[in-house]
Amino acid sequence: MESVHESAPAAKILVGVSLDARASSQLLSWAVTVAARPNDTVIALHVLVRKAEKRLKSERSSLRQAQASVISAVGEFAGVCETKQVKLEAKVRTCSSVGEGLADEAALVEANLLILRRSGILLNCSVSFLSASNDSNAFFSCVE
Repeated sequence: MESVHESAPAAKILVGVSLDARASSQLLSWAVTVAARPNDTVIALHVLVRKAEKRLKSERSSLRQAQASVISAVGEFAGVCETKQVKLEAKVRTCSSVGEGLADEAALVEANLLILRRSGILLNCSVSFLSASNDSNAFFSCVE
C-alpha cells in the first residue's frame, strides 16, 4: 500500500533567510520539520540588495559573508533532512530589492511554498504563477 507522501509530487519550498542566525534557524526548522515531506526540496535563500553606489570589493565581501551564513544555517539541518529524505539547498542572489529577489527565485525554481518572517511573524505563502512562462509574475497568498 502506497503512503500519501509517496504518491504526492515533490514540492519546492523556498525559505527567505536573513543574516540573523537565530531567525534563519527558526524558519528552516519549521520548513524542514513541519512543511517538508519526503522527496521535497527546501531552498534557503538570502537576497542581497544591490546598491549602485557600492564598490565591487565591498559587494564581493558581502556576498561571501552571506554565502557563509546561509551555508552555516543549512548545515544545522543536514541530519534531519537526511532522516526525513528532504533535499536542502543554500542560495544567495543579488537583486535591486528583497521582494524582487524572492519573486524571481520563486519563479525560477517553480516554488510551491514561500516561507518568510516579517517583523517576527512567520509567513507561510503559497505561490501561483500568473503566466505560463514563469517570468517572475508570481502571486503569493500568505497566512500568519
